[in-house]
Amino acid sequence: MKNLITKQCLICKNEFSISRDQAWKFLCPTHTQEFYIPLRRNHSFQSALQLIELAILLDDIEMLRDNFKKKLAEKPKVSV
Repeated sequence: MKNLITKQCLICKNEFSISRDQAWKFLCPTHTQEFYIPLRRNHSFQSALQLIELAILLDDIEMLRDNFKKKLAEKPKVSV
C-alpha cells in the first residue's frame, strides 16, 4: 500500500509528496515555511488558507511576503 500522495502547491504549482495522514497540506515545503508557518502564528488554519488563496486570486503573493518582512522588522528585539 502506498503511503504517499502527490499534491500540487497552490503557489508555485509544483508537485510534492506527503504522507496520507498529512493530506490537509496545500503548499510545498518551501512555501509552507515562507507563508503558512508565519500565518499560523496569528491565524487559524482556515484563515491562513483564505489569506493565501486571496493573495493567489489577486496575483499578489508579494503582498504576503512584504507583510511578513514588515512584521519581523517591527518586532522588538529582546536582549538577554
